[in-house]
Amino acid sequence: MVKNILAFLGILLLIFEAYGYIQNERITGKYWQNIGKVKVGMTLEEARKIIGDSKYESWTQDNKSGEIIVSKDTNGKISYAIEYDMVFGASDNPKIYFDPNTLIVTEISKGE
Repeated sequence: MVKNILAFLGILLLIFEAYGYIQNERITGKYWQNIGKVKVGMTLEEARKIIGDSKYESWTQDNKSGEIIVSKDTNGKISYAIEYDMVFGASDNPKIYFDPNTLIVTEISKGE
């Protein structure tokens, strides 16, 4: 009896995990497609509206919104970007680089 209950719970949890994974891939795929519509010179707010993550107000990596990445290259130049999750099978995350003072998009990396 206990084994049957545990087996049922295991199957139920597996179904919930699969559903969550499919939902995350759907959202990530939408972002990946919409990032191609973003143009250099737009405001960051306009870009986020086009991508579809502007309805998520948190700037955290929560599989719904992008994460702000601050990095420094070998020359010491600091760059700011919003990085989104990559779709299954991709090799790089899509990123929108922006100027932190003006919040204008300066570069777009669509990911591969």
